[in-house]
Parts: sequence; structure tokens; C-alpha cells
Amino acid sequence: MTAPTPKIDAIYPLQHLQQALLFHHLSAPRADEGLIQTRCRLVGKLDQAAFREAWRLTFLRHEALRASVHWEKVAKPVWVVHPQVKPAVEVPDWSDRSDAAQRTDLEAYLREDRQRGLVLNQTPTSRLVLIRLAPTEHFFLWTSHHLLLDGWSAGVVLRDFLAYYAGEVGEGSPDLVALPTHKAFLQHLRAHDPGDPETYWRERLARLTGPTLLPEVGGAHTDRMVTLSEEVRDGFIAYCKRRRLTQNTVFQGLWALVLGRYLGSDRVCFGMTVNGRPPGIADVDQLAGMFARILPKVIELDGEGDFFQRIQHDGAREAAYQYISLDQVSQWSGGVGDRLPFNCMLAVQNYPWSELAGGGLRVKEFAGDTTSRYPVTCMVVPRGAWTLHLRYREDLPGALPAWLLTSYAALICQVAGSAGVDPPDVSVLAAPPERVADGERGARPVHVAPRNPTELRLAGIWEQLLPVDHLGIDDNFFDCGGTSMAALRMFARWEQVSGHNVAPSSLLTHPTIRQLSELLDRGDAGAAWNNLVPQRVSGSLPPVFCFHGGLGHVLMYRPLTRHLHPDRPVYGLQPNGIDGVSELDGSIEEMATHYLAEIDRLGAPDPLILVSYCYSGTICLEIGRQLVAAGRPAPIFIGADIDPPGLFTRPGARKIRRPGTPIWYWGHLRLRRWDDVWEQVARDFLPSRFHGENLRLRLRTRRLKGGLVEAFGRYREAAYGQPICLIRSAGLQSWDSHDYVLETWRRLSGDQLTVRDVGCQHQELFEEPAVGETARHIEAYIAGRYPQSPPRH
Repeated sequence: MTAPTPKIDAIYPLQHLQQALLFHHLSAPRADEGLIQTRCRLVGKLDQAAFREAWRLTFLRHEALRASVHWEKVAKPVWVVHPQVKPAVEVPDWSDRSDAAQRTDLEAYLREDRQRGLVLNQTPTSRLVLIRLAPTEHFFLWTSHHLLLDGWSAGVVLRDFLAYYAGEVGEGSPDLVALPTHKAFLQHLRAHDPGDPETYWRERLARLTGPTLLPEVGGAHTDRMVTLSEEVRDGFIAYCKRRRLTQNTVFQGLWALVLGRYLGSDRVCFGMTVNGRPPGIADVDQLAGMFARILPKVIELDGEGDFFQRIQHDGAREAAYQYISLDQVSQWSGGVGDRLPFNCMLAVQNYPWSELAGGGLRVKEFAGDTTSRYPVTCMVVPRGAWTLHLRYREDLPGALPAWLLTSYAALICQVAGSAGVDPPDVSVLAAPPERVADGERGARPVHVAPRNPTELRLAGIWEQLLPVDHLGIDDNFFDCGGTSMAALRMFARWEQVSGHNVAPSSLLTHPTIRQLSELLDRGDAGAAWNNLVPQRVSGSLPPVFCFHGGLGHVLMYRPLTRHLHPDRPVYGLQPNGIDGVSELDGSIEEMATHYLAEIDRLGAPDPLILVSYCYSGTICLEIGRQLVAAGRPAPIFIGADIDPPGLFTRPGARKIRRPGTPIWYWGHLRLRRWDDVWEQVARDFLPSRFHGENLRLRLRTRRLKGGLVEAFGRYREAAYGQPICLIRSAGLQSWDSHDYVLETWRRLSGDQLTVRDVGCQHQELFEEPAVGETARHIEAYIAGRYPQSPPRH
């Protein structure tokens, strides 16, 4: 009797960095920065059958290649190893195309492949493409994900593949060592006892006088590259041998000198990638997987003793304490708002990628990707013709990327030609570009210190919450890295020190300490509280009215305002109750009547332009119904991923339990939703004097959300029959409620529904970069519906 084949080989938990990569993958699957495209040219006669079989054997050898990732219906995300995964190999033939056409088509193919993304909860989680360019030349693309494979793994896997391929074409059996499993790695971590890593890292991070931060900017990533000469390469190697230094040590020290020169600091910190494979496990360096970690590298530029020897000594000590997460680093650094003390990274790719050949095939033009979400990542590739790569956000101030890269290359060249022992002289470098604040696209305003007690109090609170130093009263909260959650925390702290409640939306119209202080000192902040929140009041075009989502606030519309027509006023509509004092309107009908009265007091012309998000689609529907019933024109109604009436009671919908009931507690405990249970317990039983700042904010949000959800559940749809535009995210299309959402809005509009798609997740519709596409759809729909439409921009 044959034993049944097991369905899975192993289940492993995701480590912290893997969880972070999963979060980014789910947030932006079509712009997934964890996606890795390993690519090369294979020169030599190629046997396709042997190629496919060699990859099948390679997948059998490495657990990570047979893995899928799962995060739904599990307590914590895991990766699962399957016994058999047959890799599919696409083999297009481009050999009839010219060299120029092949180059152009390859660039387009790589872009399209990246946009396709990967489905991580299905196997295989890799994609293999072999493009025939000529009888003895192929372009090979292996698309994988950093969540399962680190940079070291690329060389390991390709070396094993070529060994198997050589065996398949008759060059003898591959001589490969038996591999440890990932279980051995986890067991090693549990048994590993370096002492007290928290004490070690707190002591290291305490040496910093402040965070080492380059400008915190957005935009897509772009790259610069410098190639070092053979003379520089050979001189650098000789310098390291003569000084008995590792190349890593010198590369780290030189990058620290560049950062110190730019920041004007004698102590710097940056992220440094480490291999993460414990030397105590036999042959773990032959294993593919995600072992890499990012550690903070703290370097004192003017410390005692030899500069490079100190760095090398510290690096040897850090090896014992490398198995920590960036969450722990942020907690132990004592930085502002538990932020990391750095936002740039150095990666030295000393991977086993040399001499990749086998079975008559030779690897040329080997290339991989760097996965990093930091504003700046410097990557050193010390193999063949040594290259330096700078990967940076395109909004980084114009002169800075070139200065960082050329300065780093200049110091490497200086070391390569040096016979001395002192660190290079940074004074020979060109003057660094003028520093700008984190998050700013241009220079910060001239610094003006606080002038009165209110400004001083606000500056103190802002400095606790924002990742910038030396705040002045004309610095813009959002340009300095402020977020909607930071705004909520700021006003909660203001309420604590002053006893006065202020609307967080006040920050949209008063984003500097000077402006906000004047508002607070006039006493207008409380009196001015209403539903209408001006976001841009100037402009001659008909205004847009943007309605709150299920959490009540309208701060998420700030990026949209920047992308809409510059001559169009924009207003937000928020509910009563968001301040934690006023009473929430009890129904959707009451909210609609209340909001419409606010809009009419402003004197906006018909037809009104209404933009809703998620929860507020029913509010705009009811406003439209009331307008039509009053004999006024139907509004231009645009909804982004809007929930239709009846969503909670549709067939197959999960029943909503009333919070705090025994069955609600049982369900949330069974699902291990500890935060929800704790908040409900605190709300029901814990006196308010024991509530901390975060808990008060969460309970306020919880009360408001609960009231909004109850009002939504009670709303019963009424006949409408007017045009509606649905802006649909890629995320909505994967929801089980998608068909109901589409069919209900189509029916309510009298089959006058326009659907426009944006390639992002639900929560990204009003965030960069997707918000630009959202705004274009809004303006285009307005232009098609509004009399005397303005020109498109």
C-alpha cells in the first residue's frame, strides 16, 4: 500500500522584515518594490528540455522556491513549503528581430513584467522567461519576490541550476552538498543567546546626538551609476589587504564620511544589509531564502584610535547581536515618534555570483534589483567592473544625488591611491548642496523662533511628533512629515495641556505654528467648528465637495487637492462627533440635510459636484435624492470605492454584531483580535482618568465609527435614477462584495453608471502616486457633465 503524499512539507512564520514586505506587497501589488527581476544573457547552445528539467530539480532542492505565502484566515502570516512545484518556463522567440528592436522590446518587457506583479499565495511564486535572441544567445529573466529570497539567494540558485543543467546535458552528476532546512535556522535563533541585545543596541544608538536623516521625499525611484576603473579597483583591494581590513569595513567608513560631510555631523547612522545566515549552521550559505537583515550602523567620525579599525571592531561585535528587527531598533533608539534613526541604506553586494557557467552555457551581463523604500540607497557591486549605484526618490533635491555618488566615488579613489593609514580627507570634496528639511520639495522658510507661550507650546508638541530638528513658526506641518495620525495626536496633546478641544481639520487651513497659534489665541478654533472644511478656497471653477470616509476625517483629501485643477476650490465635509464633544447626526438622512445646508450657505452653483469615498457614497446618494425632490439639478456624483445601501444585509454578508455583547466578545476573542477587545473593555469598564493619549484617540475614533456604521446599516435606499461615476480600485475588484457593489450602483443610477479603474489598493486611491490618476478621472468626468466645462489640464 502506497503512503499518501503529504500536502505540505513545512509551515514557517514570517520574520519582521518579511511581514513588512508583505504589507507593501498588499498595499501596492502593481508597484511592488519587493519584486526582484534577476536577469542575464546565456551564451552557448541551449537544450530547452534540459533547461526545464534543471529548473524543476532546483525548485526541489530549495524550500523557498516551493513556497507560497498566506495571510488570510490565519492568526499570523506564514509561508508554506509544498512538496512539488513545477516551474513554468515561457520561451518566446525574438531571433528574427534586429539588435535595436530586441533592446527596445526587452526594456518594454521588463516594465510589463514588473507591472504584472506576483501572486504570492499561489505556487509557483517565481516566473521564468527564456527569450531566444540568436541560435546561441538567450535572455533569461527570473522574477521572484524579496519576501522569500534575498540577494544572496540569486547566485546560490543560479549556481545550482547550472550544475543540474550540466548533469542533464551529460557532463556528470552535480556535486551538491545536502542542504539544511529553514527549521534548523529557526531552531538556531531560539537557541542563540548573545546576552542582552537591547542593552547593546541602546548603548550604540545612544551615541547619536540626533537622527541621521536625508530629505524625506516621495516620488518614484530612479538610479544613477558610476563605474570604477581597474586601477581604482586594484588599488582599493591592495589598500584593504595592506591594512588588514575587510572591503565592507572601508565601504562603510567612506559612506559615513560622505553623510557626515553633507549633514555637518561627526556621528552618523545608516542602514546596513547583513547576510543573516548563522555561521554555526553547516552549509547555510548554500541555502536560498530570506535571511538578510537591515541593521543600524552607528559610526563616530572623530572617535579615538584608527578610524577603519574601530569600524571593523564594532562590526565583529555586532555579528552576535544581528538577529533583531527594525521595530526593536526604532523602540531602542529613543527617536521622535519611535522612528528609525536613519533613512538611507548602504548595500555591498558581495554575493557568490562569480564564474556562473555550466553545461556549455556562460552567464553574461548578470543583474539584479535592490529592494529599498528609503529615499536613498547606495549599492556597491564589487565584481567584474566595479560599479556604484545610487537608488533614490525622484523628488530628492536636484543636486544631492549627483553629489552623494560623485563624493563617494572620489573617496574610494582617494583610498585606492593612498599609502597612509589616516581616513580620507573630506575637505577635498566639492561643497555639499544646501540642506533642506525632511519632506520639503524646496528650501524651508527662514527660521523664526516661537514668540509667545502658545507658539512655544505648539513647537514643543511638533518636535515630539515630527522627524525634523529646529522647527520654526513658519514651517509647514505636512511638509515636515506630518500625517493625519500625527495631526490627531497633536491636537489630543494640545487638549491635554490647554483643556481646549480643537478640530484636526484646522491644520489644513492653518498648517504653520504661526497660523495655528493665531487661530487658537483668537479662540476661533472651537467656535469655527462645523462640517465644512476648506482645503482650497481660491479659484473661479465650480467647487468640489469631498465627503468623509468611515473614520470621519477628511485629511486624506489633501493630496487630491494638489492634483485637481489649480483653479478649482475644494472643501471637505466631516461629521459632527469627530471632536469627541458634539453629537453625531443619527441617520444618513440627517447627515445629508446637515451637509447640504452647509454647502448652500457657501452659495455653490448647481449642479453640485460631490466626491465620496467608501462609507460616504450613501450620503451623496441621499443628497442627490433630496436635490432632485426639491426640483434642483442632480449633482455630479463621483464615488471612489463607495459602499452601496444594503451592503451589510446582502445574501452571504457577515452578520454585524453589536460591540460589547457576549457574542461580539466571543467572536473577537476567537479571531484573536486583542486590540478590539481591549478597546471595548476600556470603553465599557475602565474609568476615563486611566485612559492614556493613544487610548483616548482610539476610543474617540471607535465611538464615531460605531455611530457611522449604525447609521449606514439603518439607511434604506430610495429611487434615484441619476448618473453616477464609480472610481474603482484594483483592490475592490478582488473583494467578495464587488459584484454586489457594481450591480447595486448600476441599478440605483438607472443603468447610468460610469466606471473608471485605478490600479491601486482601496486605501491608496488618495495617496501618491495613485491620487494623480484618481484626480484625472474626477476632472474628466466633471468636464463631460458640467455645462461650460473648463479646459482639461
